[in-house]
Amino acid sequence: MLGLLQTFFLSFREVFEAALLVGIILTYLKQSGRDTLIKYVLYGTFGGVIASLIVGLLSYLQMSTSEGAEREFFEALMKLIASVLITYVVVWIGRQNKNIAKNLKENVDRRSSSIGLFSLAFISVLREGIELVVFTLASIGKNSFETITGILIGLVLAVGLVFAMFKYAIKINIKRIFKFLGVVLIVLGAEMFGEGIVDLFEIAGEFYELLLIGIYFVSMIILFFDEDLKRVFSKE
Repeated sequence: MLGLLQTFFLSFREVFEAALLVGIILTYLKQSGRDTLIKYVLYGTFGGVIASLIVGLLSYLQMSTSEGAEREFFEALMKLIASVLITYVVVWIGRQNKNIAKNLKENVDRRSSSIGLFSLAFISVLREGIELVVFTLASIGKNSFETITGILIGLVLAVGLVFAMFKYAIKINIKRIFKFLGVVLIVLGAEMFGEGIVDLFEIAGEFYELLLIGIYFVSMIILFFDEDLKRVFSKE
């Protein structure tokens, strides 16, 4: 059950961002009277999804063929890579998302050609897809059914939510959603970091794993809420 929840949140977060990006692009093109370019965004989106599936399948096949110590090393390495990627997603991308609509519209204006919009949608979707592959690869070997189920549920809910937002003009506080999902990612990243270090370097003892988890969690929380903390302390 824990694996299902983990992959659900990871899938929901990545698919939500990808769908949101595509939704903003499509809406902006329609509002600016460039409907003829919409199909290229859809082509790019579809291409990004297919490419993500190929990357995921190849990565899973690579992992499934490894056994024993090699597989343990691979899983530990993927946990570490995932924790580093989560750091990037939460800290860097999280800050960029504050002006996500403005930045994306500027990108659309700069790439207002069929190839430019195709590549913009393709890269946006592929990036989120690769992140999801990395995040879930370490856990899929433990319980494939739970992992796949969590991914599918997260995917359906994320796409459904974004569709409802744009189709029916439902107002949702996106910043709060990303804040919540950011904290969830930090928790998952802390666990991956602790387990990855312990498994990779074969460190014995639960104490060290908990210590590493705590260090990662506290550091990331401070980085994630740095502006909020600055506002709190500046008032004092």
